[in-house]
Amino acid sequence: TTRVSLMLVISGGGNSGAENWNLGSWSPLTAEQINQFIASKSPDSPFNGRGDVCVEAAKQSGLDPRYILAHAALESGWGTSNYAVNRNNYFGVGAFDSNPDNAYTFGGSDKLDGLANGIIEGAKWVSKYYYNGKYGQTTVNKMRHSGANHDYCTSDTWVGKIASIMNAMPDNTKISYEEAPEASVP
Repeated sequence: TTRVSLMLVISGGGNSGAENWNLGSWSPLTAEQINQFIASKSPDSPFNGRGDVCVEAAKQSGLDPRYILAHAALESGWGTSNYAVNRNNYFGVGAFDSNPDNAYTFGGSDKLDGLANGIIEGAKWVSKYYYNGKYGQTTVNKMRHSGANHDYCTSDTWVGKIASIMNAMPDNTKISYEEAPEASVP
């Protein structure tokens, strides 16, 4: 017999290093898990009850739903900014420091359809021009510090703020090995 002193532990939360996670690789989250997180962080957000939009945006863009929500929450003040409300722009797309009114408008005149369209189309835009773009900006850190004059934003705190939101969200596949009581294996 062999004595085994390891056990597999699967747990949620406790994510670290979100700034360097590959945004195209993630554990599936349910709309309900996302809804619970949104309700706990921003109870009055128009994102409440719309976890399904983050799940759909992840499917269509190939990006981590935690990242999609974190980026949209940060750039739009949890869906309450002028550009979010009036242009369905939840990612700050086109809102340059020198000309924020250049922000893109993502279609959908109905508030709920507009929110869904804005998040889904915004995530697809980020995927196309950053994650799958010619600079291979596959992490939040690379999106900010590309080294090729193709940074998503100019804020020195952007990476840390997005990573902080991502780190607080559920993680269904955090796997680690911890010491366990010894067991005999035949």
